[in-house]
Parts: sequence; C-alpha cells; structure tokens
Amino acid sequence: MSSHQDDSDEKHVYDGIVELDNQLPRWWKILFYVTVVFGVIYYYHYEFGSGVSIQEEFDQEMAAIESKKYSAPQKPSLNEAKLTAFYKSPEHTGKGKAVFQMRCASCHGGAGGGGIGPNLTDKFWLHGDGKVTAIAQVVKEGVPEKGMPPWGPILSEEELYSVTAYIKSIKGTNPPGGKEPQGQEYKD
Repeated sequence: MSSHQDDSDEKHVYDGIVELDNQLPRWWKILFYVTVVFGVIYYYHYEFGSGVSIQEEFDQEMAAIESKKYSAPQKPSLNEAKLTAFYKSPEHTGKGKAVFQMRCASCHGGAGGGGIGPNLTDKFWLHGDGKVTAIAQVVKEGVPEKGMPPWGPILSEEELYSVTAYIKSIKGTNPPGGKEPQGQEYKD
C-alpha cells in the first residue's frame, strides 16, 4: 500500500470507527432533486402565481359554511295544537319529566322550584308569557345571556314538546323551598 492511502484512511478514522466515503444511491439523489424542483415550483405557484393563499382559502370555506347554514332544512315551527295535546297527555308529561330531570333540574331544581334558574311553578315569567308556545320557544332557543343553552338543536321534536308539556303541568305546584317570584305575572 502506498503511504497516500494510509494518510487518507487515518483522516477518516474517529474513535476507532472507519468512515467510508460511499456515494449516495442513485434513487436517493433522484428523489432529492425531484423534491427540490417540486419545492421551487410550489413556492412560485403560491407566492407569485395563481395559487390560492391561506386567507383566500379560509374565505372560500367560510362562504361555503354560510351558504350551507341558510340552505339547511329548518326545523318546523312550533305547533300550538300539538303542544296542547302533549300537555293533556300523561304519557308525554311523564316523558317530559324524564327530560327535565336530565337536562333542566340542575338549574331549575328537581321539582321546578328554581335554583340557578328561575322558579317554573309560579305565575311569574322572565321570558315569555307562560303559554305553551312561549315555554317551548324559550326551551328551543335558550337564553344565552342568562346561561341557558338552546335545547332546540339537541332535543328531538318529541322531547321538546314533552318537556314543554311537563313544565306547563307543574305550574301552580309551589314546591317547598321554591325561589321567590321573578319577572312579570301572567294569568292563564
């Protein structure tokens, strides 16, 4: 062996490990060059070409969401005759009580006498006039400024009508420990 080869070997030995100066595989070089070319084209397309910017893409998606919002099928409006029929049906008021216990009792108390939310058993109403359609409207749309969520998107129509019938049925029961009257007095 020549001394020149020995010198080059010593330069590539570190901590007893011999470093070989092998060529990269051809497929790796091709993939690397294709990636670089793609990156350059991508950059020019989105910076200077017709590519959609992130803001434009966001605006397009928001416009699509808005158009779907207004084209979505709306839930049917409240039917007063159907609400009254549910109110007169013990089966539906029983189902409404179950929904009330699950969804409403944490704020309005187990018997509807109030808690965080107002007393639902007296003649006084903060929102609406105490009629079945007004009660259903408040349940459906909620009172977000007071912390009551809109239950319309969550409850089925039958659950909405049933819980409305139950709330109407507990009027005048005056449970012990009920909250003081709030709002305006309405008579049937």
